[in-house]
Amino acid sequence: MDEVAGFTNIAHLCPLDLDITAQAEEIVDGGSRAFVDLTLLLFEAVPGEAPVGSGSQLRLRADATTLFEAFVEASNPVLDGEHVAAFYLIDEPIWNGTPPQEVATAAALVDDAFPEIPITVIEAYPVVDDAVFPEGVDWVGFDRYLVPDPSTDPTYLAELETVRARATDDQDLVIIMDAQWFSLYDKVPLSEEDMADVARNTYELAASRDDVVAIIGYTWPGGLDVPEQLGARSLPEGVQTAYREIGQAILD
Repeated sequence: MDEVAGFTNIAHLCPLDLDITAQAEEIVDGGSRAFVDLTLLLFEAVPGEAPVGSGSQLRLRADATTLFEAFVEASNPVLDGEHVAAFYLIDEPIWNGTPPQEVATAAALVDDAFPEIPITVIEAYPVVDDAVFPEGVDWVGFDRYLVPDPSTDPTYLAELETVRARATDDQDLVIIMDAQWFSLYDKVPLSEEDMADVARNTYELAASRDDVVAIIGYTWPGGLDVPEQLGARSLPEGVQTAYREIGQAILD
């Protein structure tokens, strides 16, 4: 939290225990609120490949209701608007073979318990034509990386409009900012230093729309996808300056 103080107001929190009180309070003390990821609380990997996409399947846990109730009871002091900016319901459901009805069931479970806290679903770009954002979900979006200028790239903008069309008028957009780098980026080409322009272009896109509620960068730490992956914290100082300027502009 010390690293991102002053230019962020949400922090992605993946619960590793039912009780997230200490972590959520640390996030609030750092000037942010938690973006609480419920993917592994409500869903589980099961054998077999997804019909499209990732090659694995995420399915609603048989004990999702019981486990969620236990999570609410254990974390009740911090599951409020003061500590939680939004819940991240599931990551890339169609891409991970999760039936839309299971996503809807999970959304209803969370929405019934916390109707005032937004629920988020982000889909993978190759399957945006099939994206489903059920009732109860408030923030929606998709992730596509290796795009130098999302504000002008025709493919990116077409996919964004597809997400917009598949969402309801009441659902706001989340823009996922490409905030990483590894060797594949050289082929675009995008250098580490170029990620500053990617960030500014992404902010320009978000700021040009009145239906965008958040920009979330992927990813602050590196090594999540491949060992060589650099996260935002490891990119050159000029890139981090861009992040600070964008974050401060949003907070102002």
